[in-house]
Amino acid sequence: MKLRYLHTFIAVAEELHFGKAAKRLRIAQPAISQTIAALEQELGTQLFFRTKRSVSLTEAGKVFLAGSYSILEKLEHTIGLASQASSGEIGSLRISFTSVCTLSLFPQAVIAFSKRYPKVKLVLEQMGTAEQLVAVAAGKVDVGFSILVEKVGDLRLQRLTSEPLYAYLHRDHPLAGCASVSVGEIFSDPFILMSKKAEPEMHSAFYAICEEHHCHPNIVLETDHVEVMLAFVRAGYGVSLAPRSVAQLAPSDVVGLPVQPFIESGVSVMWDPLRPCPTREHFLRILGDMS
Repeated sequence: MKLRYLHTFIAVAEELHFGKAAKRLRIAQPAISQTIAALEQELGTQLFFRTKRSVSLTEAGKVFLAGSYSILEKLEHTIGLASQASSGEIGSLRISFTSVCTLSLFPQAVIAFSKRYPKVKLVLEQMGTAEQLVAVAAGKVDVGFSILVEKVGDLRLQRLTSEPLYAYLHRDHPLAGCASVSVGEIFSDPFILMSKKAEPEMHSAFYAICEEHHCHPNIVLETDHVEVMLAFVRAGYGVSLAPRSVAQLAPSDVVGLPVQPFIESGVSVMWDPLRPCPTREHFLRILGDMS
């Protein structure tokens, strides 16, 4: 059924006069009559009683008028929702993150976004970096937070924080009381490392440091979770490297020390610019204002 039929029917039903309805719609009266006739034929029922002196609704016409109002109201509401979705006022935003990223501006940005756009459904999921790369590229995640240092494929990458890399040692370690440690001093110890599966960039950066300083580390454990890494450092199983912010998660008997020479680390945000997402643009704008 054509939407024009409903507008014409409502005009005639409200005016109860074909001439007045034609004037209201600014079309010729014969066109009004033809439209009503076509509508009645399509419905298979008469909507108006017509005489030379009056026009009135049949029972079917009264029911159809109520339904027509409802249809147009729902249509107007739907158009409004589509407009809000297009502008990012409603909809959803899917965010992935690693545990280290919760120590950055990420949680505050989420809170600020949810307050400013309360009608947007937020879906938050913790993932490893490798998993995030696949999810963002596949459109399953709108924006991801991870420790990345280089652009990956078609994804857009923006550095959110910059911080030094720290060495994490048990408090009884001989170097625990130092102000800082050198790369050479710690690479002779057993090493606990974030796995290549979970954090490929951290893994690659670690081996790049080893190569640069001609070190051959003794890797005793690779883990997907920074909390597990810290737990084994606490147990005295080995030492590790991670961003300075990880010190916030470290138990009291784990010491974090700056590494010399300075090695840069930090949190990056990534997204696919080829996939339009109005809610993501609002979130990135808030994040940019905060950083």
